[in-house]
Amino acid sequence: PGGKREIDIYDTSEVSGEIKLCEEGKCSYLRPQGRNILKTILLDALIRDFQKRK
Repeated sequence: PGGKREIDIYDTSEVSGEIKLCEEGKCSYLRPQGRNILKTILLDALIRDFQKRK
């Protein structure tokens, strides 16, 4: 109660999993938006950047 919450930092295996999903046309915006909306936004930005580099 009233304490600091730890920020959930994504790991590279999760990012690569997201990228694989996006390559199959199942981007993260299709999954339900939960408490990790910031993480979702960061992953979407990383995925877009990754796809631009291809």
